[in-house]
Amino acid sequence: MVTEIPKSKLARVCLLPLSWLYALIIIIRNWLFDCQLLRSQFLSVPVISVGNITVGGTGKTPMVIAIAEMLLQKGHKVGILSRGYKRQTKEQVIVSDGKQILVPITLAGDEPYLMAQKVATAVIIADSNRVRAARTAIQKFGCTVLIADDAFQHRYLARQLDLVLWHNPLAPEKEHMLPAGRLREPFRGLRRAQWVIFTRTDHLSERKQQFFLKKNPALHFTTAPIRISYLWQPAVQQKHSPTIIFHQRILSFCGLGNHEQFFALVEQLQPSQQIMVKFPDHYRYQEKDVKELLDKAAEHDCTYLLTTEKDALNLPVDALQLQQLFVVVINFELMPDLVAVICAVSEKV
Repeated sequence: MVTEIPKSKLARVCLLPLSWLYALIIIIRNWLFDCQLLRSQFLSVPVISVGNITVGGTGKTPMVIAIAEMLLQKGHKVGILSRGYKRQTKEQVIVSDGKQILVPITLAGDEPYLMAQKVATAVIIADSNRVRAARTAIQKFGCTVLIADDAFQHRYLARQLDLVLWHNPLAPEKEHMLPAGRLREPFRGLRRAQWVIFTRTDHLSERKQQFFLKKNPALHFTTAPIRISYLWQPAVQQKHSPTIIFHQRILSFCGLGNHEQFFALVEQLQPSQQIMVKFPDHYRYQEKDVKELLDKAAEHDCTYLLTTEKDALNLPVDALQLQQLFVVVINFELMPDLVAVICAVSEKV
């Protein structure tokens, strides 16, 4: 997924005609659904969609994990539906049956595989056809509630709750449609949503709320602060307090839709210096990449290498034996108002 937008104002202006054409195509497609010329399929269990209206990392995977864990604690049989971006097959894949992980990461995709590791008792299915995946989750595994990952634009699957994540630092009034900007669809698409969640913050911006309310006066808003739970050292299978980073030289690397989110999170740990290395989203690391990272860390006298859980899954096996490698383990904090709504929806059919 390409998430970088042109940095040059001239380049963005030149791309605007393509953005207008793309917007027109999306508007027509949404109109076909609104008029029921294209139909959404309603199923026998509640469906909760976690998505966004922009490209780039907004935190969908940790949000899906947080919601799934909460619903499992409430006694639900949870199914998670994901496309499984960059996996090596186009067929439907049962990543986890709620008891064990059934396929390697190459067949699952890194995000479904990570969710299977983090939410061991959820059924996780990778399939670009969300309706087909949902039927499998219900008929084969008896799931009582479904979470559709990155599904806001996947309208063939009807849902009872649409959660749209917004990366808090972005100013919505300055955004444009792809490829000149980050928008996947015009803001009018928010008329389908019930909630906008400002991720990685505990502050609700009045200005941004008013902007979104002009698109849908019925929207509700909440935040989803991110917390660092601990640092994981794969080489010795040990948890560490994030405080070990304090005043240390570190090298941070990641392949995400939004690299800056991770680097900003690490900066909160107050290292004396952070060397930042970016890779493409869902990047599969090679031995040469690891060597270059180690060389760069040595060049800057870095004590630790830090990366994300998703990136750790994409590292060569030998890299996980590096004593200086630490994985930043995070979680989203679900606000009580959002928990109440999700619980209410999960009881409906």
